[in-house]
Amino acid sequence: MNYLKQAGNFDSADFVRSQEMVDLYAYIKQSFSWKPGGYRMKIEIESPDVFQVVDDEYTFSLSPMHAEKLAQNLSLIERSYATEVDPSLPESSTGETIWAWVYPDMQLVDSSR
Repeated sequence: MNYLKQAGNFDSADFVRSQEMVDLYAYIKQSFSWKPGGYRMKIEIESPDVFQVVDDEYTFSLSPMHAEKLAQNLSLIERSYATEVDPSLPESSTGETIWAWVYPDMQLVDSSR
């Protein structure tokens, strides 16, 4: 997009429908990784300052309903990109994209073991 803008050849409608963007939409949809099951999450922070991160590891489970709800976001991908590129495009949403979120119970992993 920046290259096309700098070259003076940017057309927002053509851009969001370009093969490169179609490939990006397909890649995102194919790479959807949330499946029902258990997950372990570790928070890692890089900083020039040295410090101790506490409560940095959690587990959570996604139910089939959680995964289904998250998968609803896949239908919003093209519209979200179009809205970011040019809100006046017909493909754009009429307002902010409302993503589907889930809130599974998270359990702190006991790091003293």
